[in-house]
Amino acid sequence: MASLEKVWSTIDATLKKVSPRAAATFRKPATDKGLAALEQALQVKLPADLRALLSLHDGQDEKKRLPVLFAKTTWFLLPAASIISTYESLNELEADGEFDDLEGSNQDGLVKPLWWSEAWIPFATNAAGDSLCVDAGPTKKGKVGQLLWWYHDEEFREREAEHLTGFFSDYAKALSGGKLTVRADGGIIGDV
Repeated sequence: MASLEKVWSTIDATLKKVSPRAAATFRKPATDKGLAALEQALQVKLPADLRALLSLHDGQDEKKRLPVLFAKTTWFLLPAASIISTYESLNELEADGEFDDLEGSNQDGLVKPLWWSEAWIPFATNAAGDSLCVDAGPTKKGKVGQLLWWYHDEEFREREAEHLTGFFSDYAKALSGGKLTVRADGGIIGDV
């Protein structure tokens, strides 16, 4: 499998061709200081491919972001600082008992069937309270670094992909293969 850096090279090049406006929404790389602050706030060593992703692009510019990735709905990559604030907000809700009467469900046995876990690192959002997370604490059958969707109003917690590199590899193939549509505003839509 190609490295995350190689996969993102394809994504960056393709976006510059098909939607320069969307390509321009990606931020510069996260700094070492920013990544250290993220690890300190999460109290976990970042999985290697999440660190690599943030080292390429520190999310998308929140003022001019367009839906570019995760074409199931309108999803955006979060900058490291927003990962921290989203993570802290969800942990505060958990600590305040907001999720006490809620249970997550899981059919594949790879993700813990919880409503929320401090081991889930939200790195993308749909701006409606939902997150795509990297799992730093899977079940024994799961894999550290796997991805899961966390929906604020749905209980299912299923693995979306084994790791970020595979997830973005599928996206890069769909994007470069013309399987996604560029909207009039430059956003990317379709299903990977």
